[in-house]
Amino acid sequence: AASLHAAMAAGHSVELPGITSVATSLGAKRVAEQALACTRQHPVVSHLVSDREALDACERLLRDHRLLVEPACGAALALLEHPEAVAAFGNVLVIVCGGATATLEQIRAWREAC
Repeated sequence: AASLHAAMAAGHSVELPGITSVATSLGAKRVAEQALACTRQHPVVSHLVSDREALDACERLLRDHRLLVEPACGAALALLEHPEAVAAFGNVLVIVCGGATATLEQIRAWREAC
């Protein structure tokens, strides 16, 4: 996700020095050219959230809905904490999946490290 965001900002494909997020399933040092091309053909908006926001969203979903998800899913959920990022859209759908790769203890340890 960070590589797509960086490429959109630069207007061309870029390579990140590394993947630093705990949401490793979203990680790619360089976004696929087809994905970047898609952002030019469709109205795509990129918004980065911090690891802490993603991890907080994981715990919030667990508390509110008794569903544990991994940080990649938490990143999508964290966007809902940024009303300015979704205000232009009438209906917002967040796909909630994942969780087999993270335990609550891991999520809390990652958040402590942020």
